[in-house]
Amino acid sequence: MRIPTKKFTDLLEKAGITDARLEDGIKIIYQFFGENWIEDEITKWNKAKLATKSISAIIDGHPIILGITGGATNDTLTIVELSVYLSHFREQSSLKTIVSAMKSKEHFWDMFYQLAMAYRFSIFSKHTEIEPGENMADFYSTFGDVTMIGECSVVHPKTSYSKVRDSFHELATICQERAKKDRLSFLMIPKKIDYLDDIAGIKTLLRKINKTYEDEMIKIEVFENELIKDALNSDSINDLPGDIGFKFATTTASNKEDIETYDLENDKPYGFFAIDLGDIEKEHLVDMADKIDKKIQGKLLQLSKHPKDQPIYLFVELDYDVDNLNKERIAKRTLNNFFKTKKWLSGVWITQRRYTTAGRYQYAGILLSNPYNDEQFIKKYFDHINEFEGKNNFFIPFFLKKVGRNDPCPCKSGGKFKKCCGR
Repeated sequence: MRIPTKKFTDLLEKAGITDARLEDGIKIIYQFFGENWIEDEITKWNKAKLATKSISAIIDGHPIILGITGGATNDTLTIVELSVYLSHFREQSSLKTIVSAMKSKEHFWDMFYQLAMAYRFSIFSKHTEIEPGENMADFYSTFGDVTMIGECSVVHPKTSYSKVRDSFHELATICQERAKKDRLSFLMIPKKIDYLDDIAGIKTLLRKINKTYEDEMIKIEVFENELIKDALNSDSINDLPGDIGFKFATTTASNKEDIETYDLENDKPYGFFAIDLGDIEKEHLVDMADKIDKKIQGKLLQLSKHPKDQPIYLFVELDYDVDNLNKERIAKRTLNNFFKTKKWLSGVWITQRRYTTAGRYQYAGILLSNPYNDEQFIKKYFDHINEFEGKNNFFIPFFLKKVGRNDPCPCKSGGKFKKCCGR
């Protein structure tokens, strides 16, 4: 099957990216979706004035999620982002490798960089001015002993790729120093740095991390939370091996008890305490803290009826329009400042929800700073999530498997593969 190397190379040059691992990922896109897939889809979305879209597929057993994000202005997409997600961090064997690599200082940076490249690639074809946010030290603040580094995928298009890579190398170096004290359990590069005006934002963030965690190492993992939320809400959570019990409480549950308890053993003190705030865009931000506090107090009162339950997590969803970046930043800052006062929290789970034409598409960060939450916790958790995803085909709209030239095209266009995506 022909791969349009020239067109791929042109895209990379526009983005200032020349990484071989990225090239492999884009080749997969062209191989299964056709040479003109990106250009054709941009044209369609531009005409429809759609801000975002994502397409999911399984190719040779690897889930790949393709997404383009942009804003339509005068019939022109001003920002186009192409993202390729591979499944390294979801595979059981890879998870073991990650944990092992974290303890091996000489291989730490190699693993860190490979994960960054495998997890998310971003290409900007055009650039529009985005209102700069606060510096990273202010934007991603600390609450108690938990720090949210946030989502991290791409920086300002004017920032060279080599500078970004060097900055992540600096972060890895910091992590290495922390790991010398054997305090590192798990670390994955976060997904997305919004509002980054220049590379100084990353530097500021790194300095804050270094200063905040002089005596301990942070534990951070980032993934799509809709999968995990559904898993927690399903009966299959009882199949989770090990010694961790989850409590899932939501204000939006229907025909269910407010709190659904999945105790693996009655004497386990761990809990999962969740609150769904609903649509943040319809709320007055100045009243947000009071609203959250009332919900928390209500849930804590319910949990108090179960003396052995210890709420160690807070789950918060922020709904927002993808074009309204400024309100998102304000909402995050408001929540971060509020969470600083909640000393009982051991972890905070914040989700920024986006709606796309392919379905609800979520980003999330889970922050682990509880002594119980070591690599064993993460391994068991991921084992369960992987099992759940495999059984339910969750978050995979369609499958792309090896097909013959005369077989129906897996994109469900109705045509033969050789006359559609297989051309």
